[in-house]
Amino acid sequence: MKHTRFASLLIFALVSACSSQNEKPAAKPENPYGYPTLASKSVTDNYHGEEVTDDFRSLEDEQHSEVIKWLAAEDRYTEQRLGQLSSAEFIRQRLTELSNYERTSAPTEVAGHWFYLQNDGLQDQSVLYVRQSDSGAPHIVVDPNQLDPSGTTSIHDYSVSPDGMTIAYSLSQQGSDWVDWYITPVAEPKPPEQPVISGVKFTPLAWTMDSKGFYYSRYPQSSDGGYDGQAPVQTYFHKLGSAQTQDKRIATGIENDSYIYTLPDTSALLIKETSGFDKNRWYLLADVKQPSELIAINFPDNEFASFIGRSGQSLIFQLRGKQGRGLLAALDIQQPRHSQKIVVEEQQQTLADAVVIDDQIIAHYLDNAQSRLVIFNQEGHVLRELALPGQGHISELTADKVGREAFFKFEQFTQPGSIYRYQAEQQRTTLWRSFKQPAGVDSYQAKQVTYTSSDGQRVPMFIVGKDVASAPTARPTLLIAYGGFGISMLPTYNPAWLTWLELGGQVAIANVRGGGEFGEQWHDAGRLAGKLQAIRDIKGAAQYLLNNQYTTRDQIAFYGRSNGAMLGAAVMVDSPELFNVALLDNGLFDMLRYQTANANAKAWATEYGLSSDASQFNTLYNYSPLHNIEKASCYPATIVSTSQNNTRVAPWHSYKLAAALQRAQNCDKPILLLTQPSAGHLNDRPTWMTIEHVSKLWTFAANKLNMTVTQGKDSE
Repeated sequence: MKHTRFASLLIFALVSACSSQNEKPAAKPENPYGYPTLASKSVTDNYHGEEVTDDFRSLEDEQHSEVIKWLAAEDRYTEQRLGQLSSAEFIRQRLTELSNYERTSAPTEVAGHWFYLQNDGLQDQSVLYVRQSDSGAPHIVVDPNQLDPSGTTSIHDYSVSPDGMTIAYSLSQQGSDWVDWYITPVAEPKPPEQPVISGVKFTPLAWTMDSKGFYYSRYPQSSDGGYDGQAPVQTYFHKLGSAQTQDKRIATGIENDSYIYTLPDTSALLIKETSGFDKNRWYLLADVKQPSELIAINFPDNEFASFIGRSGQSLIFQLRGKQGRGLLAALDIQQPRHSQKIVVEEQQQTLADAVVIDDQIIAHYLDNAQSRLVIFNQEGHVLRELALPGQGHISELTADKVGREAFFKFEQFTQPGSIYRYQAEQQRTTLWRSFKQPAGVDSYQAKQVTYTSSDGQRVPMFIVGKDVASAPTARPTLLIAYGGFGISMLPTYNPAWLTWLELGGQVAIANVRGGGEFGEQWHDAGRLAGKLQAIRDIKGAAQYLLNNQYTTRDQIAFYGRSNGAMLGAAVMVDSPELFNVALLDNGLFDMLRYQTANANAKAWATEYGLSSDASQFNTLYNYSPLHNIEKASCYPATIVSTSQNNTRVAPWHSYKLAAALQRAQNCDKPILLLTQPSAGHLNDRPTWMTIEHVSKLWTFAANKLNMTVTQGKDSE
């Protein structure tokens, strides 16, 4: 990327020689574009003999008075610039219309009850409902919209006791990953009062067979009475009706993050110990009264396994397999160390996830980034493949631990989806619920293309828009990519993307390496040093769109979230001419210090590496967006957006990148910092906030790409 030191020294010498013979060019006026000024002291760190100066370290102290003052000035500047743009109201109205459709999660069945989340269209948060299978009328368990008029309190998760009598649910405030758990009877739900469990983030609850308590994982308490988010989580047992202070710690010998899973019809426990996002280890605790007798479960040639469910005496796990596409293995609960056998062999397609119901296994495969569902028996023989209504994506697959049916939700780029019910005994699939698409979006199409990346690898990309099945037409194009953590970019119904199409544009979703579309090898190829290749894959996607007349340099914009924002920023600072607009949403941009924010960030070391490692430092320094910005450059018109309550990716990443870009920018393309209060890391935002946020991004991009907005339709 930018850090080729010898070349830089040579260029400097040549420029110096020339400047001695020619008139020195006029200096750029100090802050000609009126960006807010920031008084910041530089800090220099030494990484393995390399001195790296950080001019914006002070922005990591978000509570400092000077930082607060600067952020307020940035807010005023951004709102002033956005307020000068046209078509904002139309974009907001059309996005509101396209967001106004009923949607429901795939239900979870427990003891004859179906539990699901539902939103009638424009409700700020989804409501948790329960009904008595097919016949009963639904009633509300908890409605977060009634708890918080601002709409920033959301249901983060829920878990039902095996007897179906009690439900635990967690609430998140203002998008925080920190949640509190509450308990209520299912038959007569009560409003939340005092939380039963605090100090937790992503823990599942594992109920005991008698429904009298559950296991969970929380952070250890700190001396100030709070919880230490920098430490590993520990497992505890909570008895219903008791105080959390009385909860007993389980499996004290495990040092890393640990989580417990209970098994139907047995008191045995499964315990997962995680080390980063790519490594874990499993233990079986046959008797909770003898916690020291942990049986380690080893999976040869597999550093990561996911528990799928229990089938009879067998525990089913998903393993990576030799080709990284996934397989299913079973072990006998009585002899877990010596009874492992492969049930479902590795296929040509990628195993995304699976569930166990009765004596059948439903396996969800990705075939070239599109979903397939295959039913196997306990011996791994194919019973049938379920027919799906076209090319699309199974976004949810649920099954009760002891049930005989499963539910799955299928959606496409232009269809909000349908939920189907599969009954194992009859091997029958029926439509459970379908969702009506908003008016005016049935004229759009999606197609899949492939392009060649820098190393010769073929990479798929979806293109969605009007008449994309015919010859390409140059349109304003929003290129989207993620490329990390094995997360796949699949056909998804997204009102924000549809709104962009309504403006006369098209959307391109690149399945770059680092994702999970083609299994763990595809992920591995885009993590650690492979991040450089993921960056080149995004460049290749943009070049394909340009070379094949899907768009022009004046019409191309990039949008990325989180890891995708980081990759897009790395492309932008390395090749500023490639995009005309960049929208970087809640990304991490200081790759030398990302791990200092919290324990969650430390766990990303298996994805990115650490600057404390000499070889990994060189890679990180080579692409870290913050450290590759060059002064006096012309970068794309850019919005760097973040959320003040983002407890996952620290907001200071965005503060530092915006400040550095504003200082370096040498043309009149604006660099804006857009900060959302009362919001977290892109999750659980109220509907009104999502509409407001996306409207600002699309209005900015539409104006900078000179898009003609005419009644939301193409202006051809």
